[in-house]
Amino acid sequence: MKCRSLLRSTDNDTIAPGTMNRRAFCLSSVGALGTLLAGASGCGNTTRRPNIVLIVLDTVRADHVSHWGYHRRTTPNLDKFSLDATAYRRAYSTSPWTLPAHATLFTGLYSFQHGVEAILERDAEGKEMVREPPLPDSAITVAEILKAEGYATAAFTANTAYMSAWTNLGQGFDVYDVQRRPGVEMTEPISSWLRTQHAKPFFLFVNYIDAHFQYNTKPCPGAFDEPVSQDKSLIIKLADAVMPGIQSADAQLVKEVTAQYDLGIANADLAMGQVLDYLKQSGLYDDSVVFVTSDHGEFLGEHLYVQHSKDLYEEVLRVPLLVKAAGQSQGTWCERPVSLVQLFGAVLDAAQAGQTLTAPSLDATAPLLAEIHYTRNYDFVNPIWGHRFRRLRTAYYEYPWKLIRSSDGHHELYNVEEDPKEATNRFGEIPDLASQLAKGLASLNPLSDAPPAPAATPSPGLSEQDKEALKANGYL
Repeated sequence: MKCRSLLRSTDNDTIAPGTMNRRAFCLSSVGALGTLLAGASGCGNTTRRPNIVLIVLDTVRADHVSHWGYHRRTTPNLDKFSLDATAYRRAYSTSPWTLPAHATLFTGLYSFQHGVEAILERDAEGKEMVREPPLPDSAITVAEILKAEGYATAAFTANTAYMSAWTNLGQGFDVYDVQRRPGVEMTEPISSWLRTQHAKPFFLFVNYIDAHFQYNTKPCPGAFDEPVSQDKSLIIKLADAVMPGIQSADAQLVKEVTAQYDLGIANADLAMGQVLDYLKQSGLYDDSVVFVTSDHGEFLGEHLYVQHSKDLYEEVLRVPLLVKAAGQSQGTWCERPVSLVQLFGAVLDAAQAGQTLTAPSLDATAPLLAEIHYTRNYDFVNPIWGHRFRRLRTAYYEYPWKLIRSSDGHHELYNVEEDPKEATNRFGEIPDLASQLAKGLASLNPLSDAPPAPAATPSPGLSEQDKEALKANGYL
């Protein structure tokens, strides 16, 4: 089935590798953003533009979502939402962890373009470590553009590790509320803010973290019936078992951790459903464009990994994506592979926002590309499994083929349609195809195969509060 444009009437242009071109809108220059009057219509449209809602179910992989065919009813509210929305069956993140993935969502740039990836440094004692840089002030975010276009902007996020103030992801938001809490506890502050929005259209961003370590295992009626262990140490035991990279974990342990993760998804879905219900009850739903996706997935023992920010396999890159256009009341599937880098352009298309930045929208075809530098410092310095992460990795798709280029020389090639678990590396078996994909990747000028030398002088460290947030989210 072809994907029809639901956001805006536009040409279905193809984004050629290496160009990253996007449609140019009516704003004459990026510098003109600061001179726009509040409430101005981007291209002379005098009618009120739609509200924009972007919901991220943090750490939710597509193959554990009910609407994607998962055996558990993890997402009854998302399933209901799909009756009004277009579901993109093959949506891919550009990164397997929060900070660069959200930088991409907010800027429409790949990681190698926005630069928000791990940097190798030496600490005061000369030991190697990795540090995560914030989004630079020079970045132009979707919230900044929409605010300049007259939108009220607000973000409510529970990810205190990589969405706190130090990350600089809050650029352009009038309200930037960051607190680690269950999703259902976010419903009231979100609803309270929405109750104040009458004079102009709004851009609402929400990030739920119930499916992120430590998983929210509070019973969730209607999700699934079997009992779920409340032992929070299970995922640590699973990591200890598989992260050395030697052998798989006990099947029962994997089953129990998977149930905890699935219940976390169900709790995020419950909270999301409450916000969508409020939009309906308040008469805002029909006139709003709603995006629901995830920033990345989660390993549950596959490839001898646990959690995320480890590698570039399908478990952490393939994510759910559903989009409801204003007035849409019929669900459909889109089979064309898409990247989360395209949501920036899609949001601006939906808002009819004038801008000169270049960005592929969902109506175009963009390169499918994902990257990871090393991993988080917790794993990088681990004396038992840190050796697994001393490399840079880049995944590039010419669907259904996927090439993983690695700075340690261990390159991989998979047909993800025939081999979704990426069990059989065909890099040496089909050298011509591997070479073709390598050339396509090289044309995009992403990160080098060779890791850069660590900086001699370490950058300023995080505050104690930031360190505590990272620890609570499993990164320290």
